Amino acid sequence: MDPQRQGEIALAMVRYFIRKGGIELSRQKIRGASAMAKAMGISTEELMEFTRPLVVEFVEELFPTKK
Repeated sequence: MDPQRQGEIALAMVRYFIRKGGIELSRQKIRGASAMAKAMGISTEELMEFTRPLVVEFVEELFPTKK
């Protein structure tokens, strides 16, 4: 399996777990993201850049814009 397909599957898994378990947004959780990023070997900025669009996507699903 090529790395691009692995990334697609990983992203699908993240979306699945967000929809199933929800997201808790708090200052404490955001501060904990730094430790999570370090444990994964990435920067906090990269983790936030990756996470932000997923959170927006999830919120838009929960609160769709009326047309």
